[in-house]
Amino acid sequence: PPALARASAERLREAVGSARRVVRARLEDLSVQIPLGGVEAAVKEVSARRGQGLPLVVSCEGPAIDVSPETTAVVVRVLTEALANSARHAQPEHVEVRLRVNERRLVLEIEDDGVGFQPAEAGGPGDGHFGLTLMRERARSAGGVLTVTSAPDDGTCVKLDVPV
Repeated sequence: PPALARASAERLREAVGSARRVVRARLEDLSVQIPLGGVEAAVKEVSARRGQGLPLVVSCEGPAIDVSPETTAVVVRVLTEALANSARHAQPEHVEVRLRVNERRLVLEIEDDGVGFQPAEAGGPGDGHFGLTLMRERARSAGGVLTVTSAPDDGTCVKLDVPV
């Protein structure tokens, strides 16, 4: 039926658009240089570069501990995706990037006061949406966890917690 065909074509168009964005992001990942100077410098640099146009505040606390380049890469990629999501979807008035490091753990939080969403209702790879899934997989690859808390009209907080 024509109505079903239109709906199917629209779903396909959305899935292709989402896949295109994912491929572009993965190509960017391959070309991303991890900033020198440690994880704190990387967070500040990426926030400045990717947070342009966002009402952004960055804070870092804890000792300047060396973390592996792989962990720094995970931090950079999660931060990049979270800032992109905030810019694309949240319409925030404030965005905070907080990095806390101690001898055992590194915690990165990206929190906005935007429109929020229901995480349980967020689309996944089967719907052509890969961002949250990829961030979670990256966290696991570093032995960590990624949590997303959000609610409509209550903003969003993305939290990465990885061992140092």
